[in-house]
Amino acid sequence: MENQWKNKKRKRKGEKEIPPLYTAEEAARSIEIFEPVQYDEIIEITPEIHVRFNDAGHMLGSSIIELWVKEGEKETKTVFTGDLGNNDIPLLDSPTMIDSTDFLVMESTYGSRLHLRNDEKAEMFLNVVSETLDQGGTVVIPSFAVGRTQEILYEINKLKEKKEDEEFKRKYKTLMKAAVYVDSPLAISATEVFRENTNLFEPEVKEEIIRGDNPLEFPGLEFTKTADESKALNEDERPSIIISASRNV
Repeated sequence: MENQWKNKKRKRKGEKEIPPLYTAEEAARSIEIFEPVQYDEIIEITPEIHVRFNDAGHMLGSSIIELWVKEGEKETKTVFTGDLGNNDIPLLDSPTMIDSTDFLVMESTYGSRLHLRNDEKAEMFLNVVSETLDQGGTVVIPSFAVGRTQEILYEINKLKEKKEDEEFKRKYKTLMKAAVYVDSPLAISATEVFRENTNLFEPEVKEEIIRGDNPLEFPGLEFTKTADESKALNEDERPSIIISASRNV
């Protein structure tokens, strides 16, 4: 699609069209040469090169990679990681601790910041959502936040068990009564991947799932699977929460 857009501009300028770097069919076929690997498994690339993928705790499947390269008698270890998760992300296990390395390459966008605790974020989220729903409004959440939204809902559920405050209970009830729509094909696919890989969740969450309390399934959760269902949300005047790829509000 990007290539088509560029070629339209080139055509207007009288320039020759250029072929795409790859086609959709070629992209789909490339999946055939992917090989899944497990965390904590040392993989031999060559007798001199070995790698291991470790859980980065950022999102499902994210990895910290250890790379060992032997040149002659000397072996050098390099560790690479992109985003790292926090230790209190409820759905995912904590990042793997790496004891040592010769070189470390890592992402550091939030390296100098202290994050709010999840229970604090949960209360802030609950306050904003309940206020909007009380006024008959609709809460729209970008779909890239789907995982985070589920984490916050999980934290709110935990807070409910600890709080005796009547105002909190009222806000929680308001939230639980609202319909939650996932209006994004990518978000729907991502949720299914989460559901199929609950073995990677934090031990406490696994125990709750075994007891029948799955944080990715709750009353009022609906997925819009067709364009007509998505358009129908524009006509629905009931207060609700929409997790969407993009929407004109």
